[in-house]
Amino acid sequence: LVTFDTEPGAVLPPRQSLAQLELIDSALAARAPAGETDLGAVLGRVGSRLARRSLLVLVSDLLGDPVRVLEAVKAFRARKHDVLVVQVLDPTERDLDLEGPVRFEGLEDGGRLLCDVAVVRDAYREAFERQLKLYESGFHQSVVPYTAVYTDQPAIRSVHRVLSMVR
Repeated sequence: LVTFDTEPGAVLPPRQSLAQLELIDSALAARAPAGETDLGAVLGRVGSRLARRSLLVLVSDLLGDPVRVLEAVKAFRARKHDVLVVQVLDPTERDLDLEGPVRFEGLEDGGRLLCDVAVVRDAYREAFERQLKLYESGFHQSVVPYTAVYTDQPAIRSVHRVLSMVR
């Protein structure tokens, strides 16, 4: 397990013990979302630390720079690591199904933007769909199993989708 923002945070090396699940749970519970993130850079740093072939499961919203993320994942595959990618999204991130004037606040940089959602919705949805297709295509070309799961779906359905990726 590696938690991160712009740098790797908690790092728990792999262990073959059920006690490891408790350590992972504790590390995740202690981590609050805050500040800027740089998934591509962190993946590069983590990849350089892996001495032996590994299974990497990337769980992220993937809302950063897709080119850097895809490059990092390709580098993992080139080093013979197995990689699974699970993109976790809120339906609002996909649909932007809000109404009227909305003030958006950046979780990472604190920036604020006030706009009428109806004016930007179509362009936003197109950009969001382009990014999803870029990830789908890039992961497919790298032979990396990928799925997007949404927070409004039952957890068991999401778990089933993820487990169906493992062959």
